[in-house]
Amino acid sequence: MGVVRVIDAGQRTQRWEASSTTLAGLADLIDRAAPFLSAPVADMTGVSGRYRLSLQVTLPSDVSAAEMEGAVVRAFNDGLRKLGLRLERRRGPVESVVVDHIEKMPTAN
Repeated sequence: MGVVRVIDAGQRTQRWEASSTTLAGLADLIDRAAPFLSAPVADMTGVSGRYRLSLQVTLPSDVSAAEMEGAVVRAFNDGLRKLGLRLERRRGPVESVVVDHIEKMPTAN
C-alpha cells in the first residue's frame, strides 16, 4: 500500500492520498477503510505499476443499517470514478482459515 495520508475534509468526507501505491494497495486501503463490507476488496484490474493518487469519499449519514453497504459502495464508486475505477461484486476464491474442531489438552496439577 505504501504511505497513505488520511485527511478529514469535514462533513463526513475523507480523502486518502498516496504518493506511490499499486492498485492492489488501493484495494487493500479500501478494504481497511470500509471493514463493514460483506466481501473483501481485491484488485482485478491486472494493471501493474505504482501511482500517485487521491481518493475522496463522502460517506452517507442518514441511511439504515440495511442500506449501509450499498450506500458505502456508491460513495466509494463516486470517488473511484474520478480515477477511472469502480467497485463491483464478483464471485471468486477467497483466502480463509476454518477451524472445524478444537480441544483443550488437560494439564497436570
